[in-house]
Amino acid sequence: MLAGGLLYDGNPLSDGLRARYPGRCLRASDGTAGAALLALRAIAAPAGADTLMRIHETLAPLVG
Repeated sequence: MLAGGLLYDGNPLSDGLRARYPGRCLRASDGTAGAALLALRAIAAPAGADTLMRIHETLAPLVG
């Protein structure tokens, strides 16, 4: 899970992590979504890019 100001797309750190772990890095637009996805993974629930998108969609009305 990538989150934070240094891990935006096109940043050398983000690009390096994605190159080292292809297909395993997801970018959360906020920490709440990232934490929710990691919690799902911790209980072995399905948690991929589509799940992260649904989390973002669910949180969007609550954030503003």
